[in-house]
Amino acid sequence: MSSTQVPLWVPVIVALLGFIGVLGAQVVATWRDDRRWRREAEREELRWKRDRSREKDNRSYEDRQRAYRQLRAEMRQDLGFDVEVLPGHRQLGRLPGD
Repeated sequence: MSSTQVPLWVPVIVALLGFIGVLGAQVVATWRDDRRWRREAEREELRWKRDRSREKDNRSYEDRQRAYRQLRAEMRQDLGFDVEVLPGHRQLGRLPGD
């Protein structure tokens, strides 16, 4: 072997190291992508839960308003005048949306 030739094992080792590096980078990228996807799914689930809770609260509020209006209408009809049902509700004649 002359002094200008490189032994065969050197390029083989370099190629193996390069191949292992590429595979390692793919594994790390996949792991990070899976972690990111899980975080996004958790955030989306939390967002859905908040939206569902907000919708439930809104429906509940609307149901209370509807029941209050119905009660006031029945009291007007039965008693002949408007009565304050909720303490602190100063405006006897109207509700928002009446």
